Amino acid sequence: MATTSTCPKEPSNADIVTFLKRIDDRISLMDNTFEAIDKLEKKFEGFNGDLKKIWAYLYDIDKKTSERLRLIETKMKV
Repeated sequence: MATTSTCPKEPSNADIVTFLKRIDDRISLMDNTFEAIDKLEKKFEGFNGDLKKIWAYLYDIDKKTSERLRLIETKMKV
């Protein structure tokens, strides 16, 4: 009696190289995506720093304006 093997055929070296190339391409694509995300993150950090500076400036202006208004109100009451 002859027995037939039901095991799948092992991949050839060319198949393995092709598969590894596809994996490498996907990893390269992911690296490019991560680099783009890193660039956006750096831009956002700079933008966030600028916003903090603007917010601090506006807070100082508000503080000075409130103090001036308080002085004017005090003078008008007297």
